[in-house]
Amino acid sequence: MAIIGKIRSKAGLLIGIIGLSLVAFILGDLLTSNRSFIQGNTTTAGIIGGKKISIQDFEAKVQQNIENYKLSQGKDQIDQQTTDQLRDQTWGQMLNEELIGKQIAKTGLVVSSDELFDMVQGNDIHPQIKQAFSDPNTKQFDKKNVIQFLKNMDNDQTGRTRAQWVNFENSIKEERLNQKYFDLIKNTLCYHC
Repeated sequence: MAIIGKIRSKAGLLIGIIGLSLVAFILGDLLTSNRSFIQGNTTTAGIIGGKKISIQDFEAKVQQNIENYKLSQGKDQIDQQTTDQLRDQTWGQMLNEELIGKQIAKTGLVVSSDELFDMVQGNDIHPQIKQAFSDPNTKQFDKKNVIQFLKNMDNDQTGRTRAQWVNFENSIKEERLNQKYFDLIKNTLCYHC
């Protein structure tokens, strides 16, 4: 009983210590995780390879990826989980563009217009093109479907079809460029084996 009596007599002090601890915890969290609260609005989303990435640039790319996703999935709205995944994907793309893109540029590797043509309607059709333009019933790919699509895509008065196609072409072109770079590295490493 004596211990309970001591605790009761010191209750005010105990409550004060707990309150002070909570205030210190909250202020510490504000100072470490949200510096913009004290410093005003920051304009940097992050730094990649020494280059500051502005929030505006990052958010613009996120919005572009959200719109591309909506177009490809035929949706008008997406849920928060998908938005978060697209934000993470966007940051990964920016990392790739900044870090690997610089290295690719140094090598002089490119994807020529002839090579892109070959990936879309030539002899080395990209797997995503084959998938998108295969007959749903027979699962057979026909180049005529691609050519017909390309001829008719400007019939869409909103321009969404062309925008979607340009984004798609850019993504397969970037994929091919990355593959060339990684093949170059692999061949270089294997050459010295």
